[in-house]
Amino acid sequence: VSENGLISYAARLSYNYGNKYFVQGTIRRDGLSSLPTANKWGNFPGLSLGWTVSNESFLKGNKTLSDLKLRASYGKVGNTDIGNYPYLGLYNNYKYADYTGIGYSQAGNDKLQWETSTKKNIGADFGFLNNRITFSADYFVNQNDGLILAVPLPPSLGVPNNSINKNIGKMENKGFEFSLGADLVKGDDFTWSINGNLTLIDNKVLSLVDGSD
Repeated sequence: VSENGLISYAARLSYNYGNKYFVQGTIRRDGLSSLPTANKWGNFPGLSLGWTVSNESFLKGNKTLSDLKLRASYGKVGNTDIGNYPYLGLYNNYKYADYTGIGYSQAGNDKLQWETSTKKNIGADFGFLNNRITFSADYFVNQNDGLILAVPLPPSLGVPNNSINKNIGKMENKGFEFSLGADLVKGDDFTWSINGNLTLIDNKVLSLVDGSD
């Protein structure tokens, strides 16, 4: 039985000018006990920008285009789902026939660091006919770096499972996401709305062990 712990500190600063221009910045500092002491802390920033174009004088009161907002964001987060203490050299109980003992079960690597995910997004929100019809479109790129993978080692080294964990993997997801909604009936006693979304995504592995596919 094993367990791990996470401690986090977070701060956020938001600014809104004239209900038209929006800026928000965030910072997280996370400490994860599953990583070695020297590398258990990570800093993860984020920034988002927004412009409500429909509140500008040249669009305000437009009966057809009732809402238009442009958005952009950047953020970096750390992955805490890496198992319990992949950096430690571990021993386990073993039994063979009538004999029991302790054997080396995991090779340690005290250089392991956070797996990180960097997320970038740009998008736009539209509202038509007093927002009876809404439409959103986004383009996103998510890149995962430093994925912890088991790197093969020569059997002659006598390392458990002939491998050691290292931050060596990299993967990227990017694509488009669209959503469309409409209030077909909007009354005091009855409302009928429909919504749909479509996502187009391309997943690509950028780096694996020893340059393998």
